[in-house]
Amino acid sequence: MLALACTAENDDRDPFGGGASAPGTFPPAADTGDSASGDTSATSTTAATSAGSDASDDAMADDTAGVDSATTNECVGMVVGTTMLGEACTDGCQCASGICYALPLVGSACSQCLVDTDCQVGGVGTCSYDPVTSAAGCTTGELGVMCQPSAAGCAAGLVCAQVIDTQGLFPDTFCSECATSADCPGTDVCIPMVVLDLSAPEGSLQCVAPGSGPDGSLCPADGDPTSCASGKCAVVDVGGLGIAELGVCGPCATDADCAAGTTCQPPVVDENGAVPSACV
Repeated sequence: MLALACTAENDDRDPFGGGASAPGTFPPAADTGDSASGDTSATSTTAATSAGSDASDDAMADDTAGVDSATTNECVGMVVGTTMLGEACTDGCQCASGICYALPLVGSACSQCLVDTDCQVGGVGTCSYDPVTSAAGCTTGELGVMCQPSAAGCAAGLVCAQVIDTQGLFPDTFCSECATSADCPGTDVCIPMVVLDLSAPEGSLQCVAPGSGPDGSLCPADGDPTSCASGKCAVVDVGGLGIAELGVCGPCATDADCAAGTTCQPPVVDENGAVPSACV
């Protein structure tokens, strides 16, 4: 994934929520700077300076001049292009909106927004990918839309929470009813609700009554079985990719939960949904 922005001045807004190590963020933009030095901040400064400096002649001859690849996909201070919302792009200056939004595994498209604060003029809001338009657009911060934890863009009564830990590889923070069970009323527990479709990321953490989850429903990745009717929550690697884990309610979590002579077959979670564990 190549994340570029055509700028005449440095724009430090980070659409990925604070860098590669921050949970619930996208991968950082590719470093297209000086590989010998490894200093992307220097690259940003150089790019920003060259757009309006004595190096203007070189900039006119170089398609990447004025591009800040380290922090932003937004075109600042230059003439924007004509590419429409939802159409493919490689940098913001190609887009009529001035913004090129990148989503891992899906690609980059001209979009309405880059970060949540783009959507908060006069109120709350988040910047979330919309599979219908194939672009990122502003939301009112409703349940299940993508969000940035630091931006406080979710609607009243909702919080921006990490629904599933994807180690920063995919979007995983969404407007939710709760971040932990302490946010839920009474004895309710906080569990993940996830749509496992990389082309249309969607999910939230929601409050449910204890023991209300049938076999095959999701439970916390720490294996807390409180929400499961069976009293068993088996943790499984999602898709067998070694990236993220989810819990699934089922009849067993370990072999000890099964009758003599049988073993616990672990659950399966992939793009087709969740299949509960079974004693076989």
